[in-house]
Amino acid sequence: MSSANLGKRAFPGRHLTNRTGSMLGTLGRTLLIVSLICIALILISPTRTVQLEARTLSAEATLLGEPFGWDLSEGAICIPSLDLDSPVTSPCKDGESFAGLLDGPVRWAQGQQLSVFWSEDDLAIILRSESRDWPAGTVLRIPHAAALRNGALSFTGELSIGQELSPGATGYVLDGTYAFFERGLMTRFFDGTPDIIRKGDLRRGDRARIVCIENWWSKCSHSDRSDEKATTPNLAFASFMPDHAGKAGFHIVALGEETHSALELTYAGRDTSLVIKPNWVQRTAASSGLLALSLLLSVTIPFLAALFPRKHNDPQRSTD
Repeated sequence: MSSANLGKRAFPGRHLTNRTGSMLGTLGRTLLIVSLICIALILISPTRTVQLEARTLSAEATLLGEPFGWDLSEGAICIPSLDLDSPVTSPCKDGESFAGLLDGPVRWAQGQQLSVFWSEDDLAIILRSESRDWPAGTVLRIPHAAALRNGALSFTGELSIGQELSPGATGYVLDGTYAFFERGLMTRFFDGTPDIIRKGDLRRGDRARIVCIENWWSKCSHSDRSDEKATTPNLAFASFMPDHAGKAGFHIVALGEETHSALELTYAGRDTSLVIKPNWVQRTAASSGLLALSLLLSVTIPFLAALFPRKHNDPQRSTD
């Protein structure tokens, strides 16, 4: 009988242990590879959404999608006037000519550019571009009581909130919050809910807008820029609402289009704007999918270790 066969008969446990250890090693490497792939699918998110809430004294909007109808009942139409000697008719101001009252909804055209300002007297909507009925510079002045009755002014388009807190500014942000929502590739596959990756507050005097950053896997929906590092305004569904508690300013709630979104902040004292977006550390810490994978591995690894026990004591060779 050969010495190899003799060794197999004399020490069968040793070969069983080697075979078990090899199987366990293969399973371990396979589990590691699968885990790394799952982590990548969980953390890679080609798009994100930004939600913005703020109380501000001013905002600018470009209306690009429905709804275009705003209920501005009881609002005064104030046409820009070059006749400085003409008497001022309340509620219009200097340089404005009273042209009647609104008695129902106003239907805006696509591409209409507006500015909204709050003051102690009224909520003023300024036409930054010509409309179907009025020239650019027209101001629609809605009393606060009427604005409360008319309800939210909603639209889809580009949005900029507040002004930089420079000397003489009167349209700055008072307070606000923002949140980033993301869904990784695996979460999208299972149609899961997005995770809140990053949250923060708006400071008084921040000028904020939701922007899109071009990259090779996510293009901005209405951008023709070739510079991938450039930011363009992101489409958002937003609403302007008066404050029911009687506080200064009006409320804005906006949800950006799902793309490679970011939040751009501009404020006095800084030469360039600050672009806020989540990083991989925040994405890792907030990922519910990664937490679920960790719990799964914490159960799977001990189970595999119990299923394939390793023997540490080899049988002693006979010296005979």
